[in-house]
Amino acid sequence: MKKTFIVLKENYLRQIKSWSFITLVLAPFAFLIIMAGISYLEAKNSSDNDQIAVIRQVKKAPLNSYELKKQGIDVTSKYANITAAKKALKKDKIRVT
Repeated sequence: MKKTFIVLKENYLRQIKSWSFITLVLAPFAFLIIMAGISYLEAKNSSDNDQIAVIRQVKKAPLNSYELKKQGIDVTSKYANITAAKKALKKDKIRVT
């Protein structure tokens, strides 16, 4: 049994010196660090103040503004029709995401 451990120790010490063994051990940590860095940069660059517009032509069905306000969405009737919204889009007062 003692000879088995000696053989295992010698093989381990021989394998640890190879680049493939070092890569096998260090690669998962490198990928974790890279992914954490990408996630951090993506979270830093994302905007929490994204705004969207809903334009309706027909005013028959009311827009449930109470539900929208409950979710933290502001409701405005600043632009009366699609042409006014398109003009504001051209003047960069609103943006398309």
